[in-house]
Amino acid sequence: MSAETIQSRREWLLSDRPASRLQARLGRAYVSWR
Repeated sequence: MSAETIQSRREWLLSDRPASRLQARLGRAYVSWR
């Protein structure tokens, strides 16, 4: 996985308007985990 892919994934996870409940949950988990 390239750094670009990771960066865009992080932006996707931390987006203000998650596309799904799963994305929102993953985003919250990511924020609390790091």
